[in-house]
Formats: sequence, structure tokens, C-alpha cells
Amino acid sequence: MKLLGRSAALLLSAAILLLIAGLAVADGYWMLDGVSRGYGGRDDVSTTWENASDTAVMGRSTWKWPSMDQPAITVSGFSWNDIPPLMEPGQRYNLTVYLEQIENNWAGSSIVIYPGWPNNIHDLNYLNMSGVGYGPRVDFGTGDGLVGNNTLTIYAPYHQPADPPYYALLINCWLYHDWYAVQYRYKWMEGDAPSNYEPPKILIDSLDQGFMSASHWGDPI
Repeated sequence: MKLLGRSAALLLSAAILLLIAGLAVADGYWMLDGVSRGYGGRDDVSTTWENASDTAVMGRSTWKWPSMDQPAITVSGFSWNDIPPLMEPGQRYNLTVYLEQIENNWAGSSIVIYPGWPNNIHDLNYLNMSGVGYGPRVDFGTGDGLVGNNTLTIYAPYHQPADPPYYALLINCWLYHDWYAVQYRYKWMEGDAPSNYEPPKILIDSLDQGFMSASHWGDPI
């Protein structure tokens, strides 16, 4: 009986050690792996996205329903800064968004960054993303000539062995009924972050790998 009890105790100890090992935080860092973008919204709203670059876009939206006395017009410029090409777990990173609402006589516009696990770029249910959080945000109601910016600190997540190997920063720009989104995807890399790492120039078109794009909702760029 004592032998059986000792064996059971050893097995329990081994199981606990395996569980602790499984929960241990892996050493490594997050490296920018790809960028995707997309846009979409209502079919009865005329929206164009212009002057799109790595970190900015201009949106123009107009529509008129029979009950409206005049067309609804929204013209807004969106931009964002400080997207890191490499993130170390637990470190602080300041992200900044800008919004210039040039013309708006109806319902406003907004920009926000969501950090979390990668999401289908054409799926607007961002709050259903695993691990989703809020980064900096700027939003305005009706009004012309409104300008604002916001900076917020995020913490790069630690990585558990059972976690997905990817993380993401998702920029979402809204023109009432329509949206434009850019998702920066990071891949978990084992080992120490390189001390001589030179950040690459982020080129959305050249890095777009079409990942997470099995759905054909919206109009791909």
C-alpha cells in the first residue's frame, strides 16, 4: 500500500510539473509578418477611399435617402503612427491615431486601433476577437473642420506555448456606414530579439499576403 501511495504521489507530482511547464511563458518576441487591408459597408452609400498610403487614407462618403432634404456628406482624413515592426513581451508601445473631419453634415467619423489575435479583415465583429483590446481612438459627431489625435500605450502580450503564434494590430476607420481597415500581423519568434534589428519599411501592397481572407465580403483592395 505504501508503494502504491508513493507511486501515486510521484505521478501526481509529474503531472503538476507538466502542467506548470505547459503554462510557462515562452522566451521570444513578436515580429511583423504581414499586412492586409480591406473596405466595405452599405451598397446604397457612395464611398471612395483616396490617397491610401502605409499609414493614412482619405474617405469621401455621400448618400441621400428620399426622406432627406439634402445629401449627407462626410469627408475625413485618417492616419496612424508608431506601428512597431518588432515587439517584446511586456514592453510598452505608444500608438497614435489622427482624424481630420474636413466636411460632415450628418453622422461623424472615427478611427480606433484594436490589438488582439488576428481577425478576418472583412469581419467587423472585432469585439469577438480573442484577446481584443482597445488602443487609441478619436471620433467626432457632425461638424466641419474638426481635428484631433490620441496616443495610448499598449503592452505587447506574453506568449504561452498553447497560444496562437500570431498577434495583430487592427486599424479601423469609420465613415458612418462604411469602413476601411488595415491589419498588421505579428508572428511569434523564439529566442532573444535581435539587438541589431533594422525595421523594414512597411509597404502594405508588397506585404499583403491575403491571410485571414477566406471570406469574400466587402471589396478587397
